[in-house]
Amino acid sequence: MKSEMTRRDFLKLSGAVGATAIAAGVLSGCSTGSSTAASSSTATAATETSAAAKEIKPILGSVAQSNFVLYDPGTGDADRSRICILKMYGSSRSADVLPDTNTVYPYAEMGYRACNCSPRTGYFIDQVQALSDVIDWLKENVEGLEKIVLWGNSRGCNLNSAYQRIAENGAATFQTDKMFKKIPDMTLTPADAIMHFDANHGFMVNVLASLASNLLDDDSVMQRDPTMDPSSEANGCNPETGEALYSDEFLQKTWKAQAERYNRLLQRAVDRQAKIDAGEGMFSDDEPFCVVMGFGNVNNYQLYEHDRRFYNSTKNAWPILHPDGTITEEVVKSLHGPQKPAANFESMSRCYNTTVSEFLYLGMHVDADEFHYDATTLYGVDDDNFSSADGNSRYISVPTLCVGRTDGSEFEVAEWIYEKSIAAKKDIVFIEGMTHGGSTNDPEKYGDVNAREEGYVDQWLLNNVL
Repeated sequence: MKSEMTRRDFLKLSGAVGATAIAAGVLSGCSTGSSTAASSSTATAATETSAAAKEIKPILGSVAQSNFVLYDPGTGDADRSRICILKMYGSSRSADVLPDTNTVYPYAEMGYRACNCSPRTGYFIDQVQALSDVIDWLKENVEGLEKIVLWGNSRGCNLNSAYQRIAENGAATFQTDKMFKKIPDMTLTPADAIMHFDANHGFMVNVLASLASNLLDDDSVMQRDPTMDPSSEANGCNPETGEALYSDEFLQKTWKAQAERYNRLLQRAVDRQAKIDAGEGMFSDDEPFCVVMGFGNVNNYQLYEHDRRFYNSTKNAWPILHPDGTITEEVVKSLHGPQKPAANFESMSRCYNTTVSEFLYLGMHVDADEFHYDATTLYGVDDDNFSSADGNSRYISVPTLCVGRTDGSEFEVAEWIYEKSIAAKKDIVFIEGMTHGGSTNDPEKYGDVNAREEGYVDQWLLNNVL
């Protein structure tokens, strides 16, 4: 039985205040059938917008675990219309915004199909199945579509790389003895290519690097050791600007404290899972798991966001796309400056709220004596884990594009992915002046960074995917 996505559902799940959804329908010229996995799919046409005036049809739809919007320009472009660029951000939360005018929509203006997904669950392990359901729907319902290309930015690269690794190799790839919790059996539909835009160091790596290292109690933020505060002037940081020059002693103490705390948390999750399995847990299937001051977007304890000696360069020379459209090959230097520390440390929003099972699915082996990073490289963390885009690239054979954005602290991960990738067709490029989030801090100097990136991607797709 089909279920319509109501206007209230759309507003709630997409975050699009003021958006309007109207009568149910399907793409013109598309089959009304649906796959078993997406049997509850519906597609709803949006009201006329500037997109509609350009004959790009925004189609709202849903599958079991995700809502999505498909921007469809039709088959006017005989080549580009055969490709659908598919984005699911990959999240520790649900309900990412559905309308998307910044990332995949510009490709619809070029003639590609472009789809943005909003998963209904905040957990990676469920989102991979949701992504497969959307792929199945697109392949069965969109006229003339031949290729699906995954589009990921930041933690979206964690999700997409894990997805494609499972799709190509089966669930067994994450069911080895080194896993802290083996993923369930699942069969996913492979994509035909994957693109990484400024991938992060790994979702759980970011959690590790964000862990407060000065808590007197792992479960409370209220008592902290000031001698271990990375934001304090006494430890080498300007609290007004965030600029820091930490001593070797402070760096080593902080890294070791973060790694040891992570391993304590991991062991706690292992112990709680054993209780759940024995029928002695809070619930029969899973439990909430709260990491105090440990969310991956809190930069206070990410030392590299303040002391810019770290993660500020690639190891080798790579193509850089400049504002005038020229490309040179050179060692890439970061344009990213120090970041001001976040305020309100004692807010519950600074927590990473997850579940025991999700924490273990994403779990990674960390050597507390070796964990650190330098200008180009991360040490002491086993990259063969669910949320590592570079580690997963060792298992992905489809055409792979790695894009680094030079005004960020994670741009060097493009190099990590490219060098580890087994894809026969792979490419790497760095966009000069572009920030991690896809803009620029100096438009007068760096121009339209988005158009430049999109133009490069357009040519890559036509030459490597069709």
